[in-house]
This record gives sequence, C-alpha cells and structure tokens, in this order.
Amino acid sequence: MKIGVFVVDIDYNKEISSVTLPSIERYAKSIDAEFVRITERKFPKYFVSYEKMQIHELGKDNDWNILLDCDMLIKEGMYNVIDLVPTGCVGAWQSYWEENLYNNRGPNIAIAGNFVVAPKICLDVFKPLDSEEQPELYLKSMKYVDEYCLSLNKWKYRYSLVGLELPGAYSKLFYHYNYTTNKK
Repeated sequence: MKIGVFVVDIDYNKEISSVTLPSIERYAKSIDAEFVRITERKFPKYFVSYEKMQIHELGKDNDWNILLDCDMLIKEGMYNVIDLVPTGCVGAWQSYWEENLYNNRGPNIAIAGNFVVAPKICLDVFKPLDSEEQPELYLKSMKYVDEYCLSLNKWKYRYSLVGLELPGAYSKLFYHYNYTTNKK
C-alpha cells in the first residue's frame, strides 16, 4: 500500500516547524508512508494554504493521501489514521461556517483543512478549483480558500466525511498549533 503524508512548508514559522516537521516525518515513517514537503508555489493567485491542492497531482499514484498542517505536532505512538477512514470516505475535522461555502448549493458543513485523509478513490477532494469558480465572492477572508475548495469538492463529488480523532487523542497524541505563516 502506498501512502503519502503531505505538508505545505512555505513561509511557516520556523520556530514551530523545526519541532513539528520532524514529528510529522517520524509519524510518516511509523505508518510506512512517504513524507512530502510542498515547498514551492504552484497557485500564486491564492493564499499559500491553497498549495495543499498540489496533492491532487503529487498524490495521484498513492493508495492514501494524508494532509497535515505544517504546525501539527504528532507524538510517538500516534495511531494510523487511515484505519479510521472507510474507502469511499474522506477523513477530516468538520467545520461549520456561517457563510454557505457552496453558494446555496448544499449544507454549510465544511472540511477543516488542517488534517485530511483521503483514499485514492476520493483524490478529487484535493482537485483545484475550476477556473470559473470565484471563492472571493463567498469568503470573508481568502486565507480559507483551501477549506472552501476541499469542502466544495466534498459536496461536488458526494464524499462522506468521517472523523479522525479517537477519544482522548488530541493533546496526547497530536496537537495543532494554529499558526499559519511567519507573519502570525
């Protein structure tokens, strides 16, 4: 089974990523996955978080793709998250948006873009936006364009969403610092 663990490491706070990246790489090794740092911009039109959509191309040959934010700390002993995600589902944290991310095309349940697991059959959750899509019409801040894209794709391709967190795991086995760039 081929698994990719991806992080976007562009303009992240180096004090944080110097601790988190080794933990993510160690986690990838523990589940026999390839650790992939995305370090170059391919979508300069959008906020840097949108670079997560590179997984659509970079992960096309994988059986599973795991996206972690660069500021996610993974502790030793973390479980293999793909064990929690049935084939045909996307694993992620849910986010509830006051705005309707789908332009009134569906419910306002969104994917939090900091921890996403997708089997090959759900690779299109990472598909970049179509050229006619205008996320700026629906977002208060373009820093959420990655979550807009992930959530729109979840709705468009009718993927089911399942949780990734076992009871008591947060803070004991992983922790998200919620830093975005060197500017925060």
